[in-house]
Amino acid sequence: AAQYNMFEIGGERGNWRLRLTRRGLTGPAMPPSDLQSMDLDVPADGRQLVRS
Repeated sequence: AAQYNMFEIGGERGNWRLRLTRRGLTGPAMPPSDLQSMDLDVPADGRQLVRS
């Protein structure tokens, strides 16, 4: 099924929030809906995390 990711960024300097929402189709002729939402970690000092 078709799906896409939507990121929501909010907050202020030193207190950022990042939320990921996965949206997609749940059936024929149905509008897109939220399939999963989660808050992502943002380092307090604003440094970028590199994961491999």
